[in-house]
Amino acid sequence: MTDSRVGLTFAHLASEAAAGSDKRIRNQANARKAYDTVLNVSGTTSLSGQERQEVAEGLDRLKLALEALGERFERDDQD
Repeated sequence: MTDSRVGLTFAHLASEAAAGSDKRIRNQANARKAYDTVLNVSGTTSLSGQERQEVAEGLDRLKLALEALGERFERDDQD
């Protein structure tokens, strides 16, 4: 859950930076890394129903932020 919040922070920083700038590229990459990490860990970790819902909601918010930055996701990542 913390990683998705950190990822959202990176996505926010990227969105405020100039397009194509090192700052935007770096923060967008960090946000995507956080997304991928949460996605992978959540699939292998035992979570309660409430925890799973919170993680899914955080991932959804982060994914939307990343899509707004131009990230593309494979169909398999849409769960």
